[in-house]
Amino acid sequence: MKLRIVPLLLALLVLCSCGKVDEDTPYDPLAELQDYYGAQQEDDPVPLTTFTLPYHSGETWDPFTCRDGIQQTLSSLVYETMYTLDETFTPRPQLIRSAEYDPETFTYTFHVHDGVRFSDGVVMTAQDVADSLRRAQLSPRYATRLYQMENVSVQGDTVLVTLTEENRSFTALLDIPVVQSGTEDAFIPVGTGPYRPTEDLTQLVFNSAWWQSKTLPFSEIALLPYKTEEAAAYAFSSNDVHLFVYDFLGGADYLSASDDSSIGLDTGIMHYLAFNFNRESLNDPALRCAIAFAIDRDEVVNACLAGHAVAAYFPLSPVSPLYPTALEQSSSVTAHEAMEALSLTDGEDKLSLRLLVNSENSFKLAAAEHIALTLNRYDFEVTVMALDWEDYLYALGAGDYDLYYGECKLGADWDLTPLLGVEGSLNYGGYIDPEMEALLLDVKQAEDTARTAAMEALCRYLQARSPIIPLGFKQVDLLLPQGTVEAVTPTAANPFYGLEHWQVHWGEPADITE
Repeated sequence: MKLRIVPLLLALLVLCSCGKVDEDTPYDPLAELQDYYGAQQEDDPVPLTTFTLPYHSGETWDPFTCRDGIQQTLSSLVYETMYTLDETFTPRPQLIRSAEYDPETFTYTFHVHDGVRFSDGVVMTAQDVADSLRRAQLSPRYATRLYQMENVSVQGDTVLVTLTEENRSFTALLDIPVVQSGTEDAFIPVGTGPYRPTEDLTQLVFNSAWWQSKTLPFSEIALLPYKTEEAAAYAFSSNDVHLFVYDFLGGADYLSASDDSSIGLDTGIMHYLAFNFNRESLNDPALRCAIAFAIDRDEVVNACLAGHAVAAYFPLSPVSPLYPTALEQSSSVTAHEAMEALSLTDGEDKLSLRLLVNSENSFKLAAAEHIALTLNRYDFEVTVMALDWEDYLYALGAGDYDLYYGECKLGADWDLTPLLGVEGSLNYGGYIDPEMEALLLDVKQAEDTARTAAMEALCRYLQARSPIIPLGFKQVDLLLPQGTVEAVTPTAANPFYGLEHWQVHWGEPADITE
């Protein structure tokens, strides 16, 4: 099991680099560290005798409309998806057996797996898959990623999906759950997953109709109802439930890291810095690149984001096989040299910039203040504009900023058109670049064998122009009681990915050596 151990040095860096300290009041960083991460280091691990999960009482289990959080975690045991994403965001067929693509008509033909049955014994058909895909396109959770989908139809045991434009990586967007047609309005729609809930909702029991021949570690999983995510989190802290997925950067602040096993799950959620291209000075690529050179991503991630992210120089997750690691250090220019070439190191004229950030997230605010401090070491006067969410969105739409600290969720096809396309829904700064448009299209059109080269060409251009400055990709945390489970390989989309490999220690916890 890959454990996330947040070291003392990291916490000290958070306090020293991003916190505001009263210089007249001495403080003890180690005491603050203990308060933050809990005083449970001396406690012995609690033996595991049952495995229990929380759920939201009185709320739908429908994977398209259920609340984010614990209900979604449960859904990955009850519902399977067309494709599943592995730890590197590579799509793997699940309910789809195979697929073909026609580049002339932008049409995918998906062949559904034979012999798949829902938990009530009914055979899954292509119609079930098509109906679920249509529901996904209309749902808030999945609609954004499926904006290219124009038509869905069924021919025999195949599902035909026509896109509005070419995208050879469309299957990376299809970790879409499938529910049995006609059960959509039920409190718990019927799925094909390895478990099904009992009528009294006290347990998940093994689905005897499950089509996959895998041996799983649990014949049953106990369930406990909670009204709120916060209540479920406290239940995990008290060992009443035994698995919890928590977003430490989300700002809820009702859990702290403790001696429990914590596994960082990579997401496609990118933190980045972007520019207002209506400002003449920011239309200079050399200036944008100099700013990019000056920002230490590792420092931002480890100090201000508390290590709950992975530093990135390009707008795709570093765990993706497409990420061009070799390009990270390809430039021999230092930040000081880049600034010096722009006469931004002589201490004379200052370039005033306003950096917009949402004040309601302390991690983002700390990162923005850290970036401002970094740039102000040169000939900048960066003022952080910290606004609540509604005012932040208004300022973003009105262009009332020079730079902004943003967060967006990218699909696993790593399509940057919404961010950098001339009509992109996230292109708030008004970036226009025909060459960029062509490179974005090249990535979409590239077949598997040519996609790495197309992505590298795009990233090389991004490195030279810096229309946005990626900082890192957020991780959420899978929490388990210490020493209870080994060989866990979860993903953010499916915390139970690879469940068949779990090694569960009943009774006495395993001896974990950090």
